[in-house]
Formats: sequence, C-alpha cells, structure tokens
Amino acid sequence: MKKNPFVMCFLLIILMSVPACGSSANGIDASLELTDADSGGRFTLRRGDTLRLSLRENGTTGYGWEFESRAESILVQVGEDYVLDGGHAVQDSVHVGGGGTRTYTFKALQEGEDSLRLVYRRPWLRNEPPADIFEAAISVE
Repeated sequence: MKKNPFVMCFLLIILMSVPACGSSANGIDASLELTDADSGGRFTLRRGDTLRLSLRENGTTGYGWEFESRAESILVQVGEDYVLDGGHAVQDSVHVGGGGTRTYTFKALQEGEDSLRLVYRRPWLRNEPPADIFEAAISVE
C-alpha cells in the first residue's frame, strides 16, 4: 500500500501541534474553569493563563458574591459577567425570580501564591454569617 506524502505531512503537523495545546509554557495561554464545586481546592496556573470562576447567584433574593480576597498579588481581574438561567445575558439588570451565573475572569500576572475568597451574602447583613463561601488556593508558576 502506497502512502500519500501529503497525508503523512499533515499528520506530522497535527501530531507536533497537539502537545502545545493549552500550555502557556509553549507560548499559548491556557484557561482554568472553576465553579462552586471547586471550593476548597488548590490550583496552579502559569503566567499569562486565564482563570474563569463561575458561581451560581440570584440577585432577586438580595444575595450577591463579595470578594474578601482577590489574590491581587498574582491575579488581575479582567472581566465580570452575569448570565441568566437559560443563557440570556444581562447588563446590570435583574429579572424577578431569575437566578443565573456570575463569572469572574482573571489573568495570572506573576509567580507566587495567594488565596481567592468570596462570600455570598446580603450586603446589609454584614454581621450575619454568609450563606455560602468560595475559597481556593491559587499559585502561579
């Protein structure tokens, strides 16, 4: 059976590019996606990587996520978005009874270790314990 040289070159190119996918060590920024279920975990990024933290939220109840620690020594927040259940984007508005997902986006800036901590509470009830907490240990290599 004769092998087509064009097919062989194509396969070689594909195989050589696979290890580079998702690795900032090879010049390609990777992305780490975290959710409520990842609370309590330890996560490692490389400089330039993106971290997306998606947390369930229902602003119509008065509850919202507040940062207690943004891991500012190693991360910079570059975005925030809220999407209603059903996939509808919302810009600074709340639909009655509608929950959704709040997503915070960060870029890893410099090497080090820090913590990311958010509390889910009603802002006017600061003396009461939060309804939920998200915290994670983050390190950047």
